[in-house]
Amino acid sequence: RTRAVGDGDSASWLELRAALLRPRMLFFLLELTLIGVGMTLVERFLFVYVRGALEGSPSLCGFSVAVTVVIEIPLFAAGAQLLKRLGHDTMVLLAVLAYSIRVYGYTLLTPQTVWWLLALEVLHGITFGLVWMAGVDMMKASMPARWQTTGQLLLSTATTSVGRIIGSLIGGTFITRYGQKELYLLSAIVSGALFLLHAIGSCALRLAGRRPLLSPITCEDEAQTSAERVVNDAPALDTLAEPPDHPEAGAAFQQAEQHEQQPASQSAQSNPWTNSRGSGN
Repeated sequence: RTRAVGDGDSASWLELRAALLRPRMLFFLLELTLIGVGMTLVERFLFVYVRGALEGSPSLCGFSVAVTVVIEIPLFAAGAQLLKRLGHDTMVLLAVLAYSIRVYGYTLLTPQTVWWLLALEVLHGITFGLVWMAGVDMMKASMPARWQTTGQLLLSTATTSVGRIIGSLIGGTFITRYGQKELYLLSAIVSGALFLLHAIGSCALRLAGRRPLLSPITCEDEAQTSAERVVNDAPALDTLAEPPDHPEAGAAFQQAEQHEQQPASQSAQSNPWTNSRGSGN
């Protein structure tokens, strides 16, 4: 009994490793980490930029937070419809595009136009809402049933833990040397490049008749693919039972078949060893 349990645990770990080492899953976790870095650059340093270089008021900072939350509510309410119509890949692409436009807009603000920040913060609700819904559902579809909680933990670790640590370190160091406006300009360039890379990769896969980058591959899909390969290879196995085209080989093949179909009693009569044993008795 102990050995059976150990074998089950080992198989479960192998199943987890196979799910995590899929190229699509690795790209997904990397992209979510980069998005987490980008959101940290906004959450940790935006109000410093608004209050300092843009001379914004504390009330503006408070209103901007309210705008981001209000936009997220209808997005989460329509989450099932968005997942069905757009899919994981398109939702993440739209989120990255919204982030790139948002941080580039920060670089265009001045003390006279600082209240346009509220319009830009609408894009934060789009970025966070789309990424989080697509991420949670992607993990649910991609991870084995026994590792569902682990999948959600990995999602949170990539975005809110690893992403925030890297974003805080990079943001603080970059602002000290170059300034916050330059930081958001660089963020817009990097996120725009990520958007183009993702979009080109997904389009190339679609043209090749394959799934886009963030289309989850489940264990059931892999089992179905393996079954289809077996079915496709089945006709090749049938050819093994066909007689060869060479005449001599074909005759030998027919004789072998007739010998196999010969009744057991007839084979016993034609066997001298069997007959000698019978006459001895």
